[in-house]
Amino acid sequence: KRFAGQALTVHCMVGDNLALHHAASIARPGAVLVADGRSHDQTALWGGILHTAAEKRGVAAVVIDGAVRDVAELRASGVPVYARAIVPSGPHKGFGGEVNAAIQCGGVAVHPGDVLVGDDDGVVVIRPGQIDGLVERCGARIANEEKVLAGIAEGKTTVELLDL
Repeated sequence: KRFAGQALTVHCMVGDNLALHHAASIARPGAVLVADGRSHDQTALWGGILHTAAEKRGVAAVVIDGAVRDVAELRASGVPVYARAIVPSGPHKGFGGEVNAAIQCGGVAVHPGDVLVGDDDGVVVIRPGQIDGLVERCGARIANEEKVLAGIAEGKTTVELLDL
């Protein structure tokens, strides 16, 4: 599943998904919920109920540097989920967190409003200042890869084609 959208950032306390509930309740259609779960992989911060609530709000995707559960429900949904781990144990609520603040997710800084794009290969974060010329740069890269693939089809090696 592919997606693109602006980040709605969430800073979670370890094992606590209270801030995610608040973020899901204010999410605008097309938002990407991005959560800093502190890489904790022993307690799921996201599951079927919260996912259903976010899907109802029109969220484009969910990216969590932490764990999820209810994976069969998540996979059946049209909203992609990227997470560090899958565990059966659920979260607690009560210590809080923060919504729409600068966070890190997977070791990458993410700010509210950054654009996230994802597919089967993973997720990238694009800062607003990087957007100008992005389509052209991506097009040039795709054209170069097509040229290399054409060369392989002609019998050339990647060593030759990539000047290795």
